[in-house]
Amino acid sequence: VLMLDFLELKQRGKKFEIPIEIIAEFYASTISSLNIWWIQNRGNVSAVQMDEYFNQMTNKSLFSIRESS
Repeated sequence: VLMLDFLELKQRGKKFEIPIEIIAEFYASTISSLNIWWIQNRGNVSAVQMDEYFNQMTNKSLFSIRESS
């Protein structure tokens, strides 16, 4: 799913300095690791809060076309 998102952004003019395969792998492994942590610590953090943490820790500009120049 991430690869498809990055490929669509690339087709729409987004320029990536890093190969999108590496970016997708990074995001997928990060999500997997966070899911494992969340399951092990479920009582401490809600799913909504985990999503907020993920968004704070990742580079949101990767998904923005405006910053593609």
